[in-house]
Amino acid sequence: MPKPGWEERSVALNTGASMPALGYGTYRLEGEPLRRALVCALQQGYRHIDTAAGYENEAVVAAAIAESGVPREEIFLTSKLWCTDHGTEATYDAILKKHSRVPMAR
Repeated sequence: MPKPGWEERSVALNTGASMPALGYGTYRLEGEPLRRALVCALQQGYRHIDTAAGYENEAVVAAAIAESGVPREEIFLTSKLWCTDHGTEATYDAILKKHSRVPMAR
């Protein structure tokens, strides 16, 4: 476990948002092991989850967030798009698709 206070460190983004400096990565994790790991991480103080369209684990991420008891508003979720999802229309559509898989609010 990291040193006490790790969960309070953050990075100020140019949008004014604050992103937790330490995030929990979900690459190569899926199913029940991912769900258990994310629930535990969130309950221990992690507030940043990193995923991607290519990981195809959005449903498990959403379930773990819901099960953790941590309000969705407290979680900073980052994701990456497929290379074919670049450009104004394609990016917008990909973000909407991601929102439908991992709800952005309760």
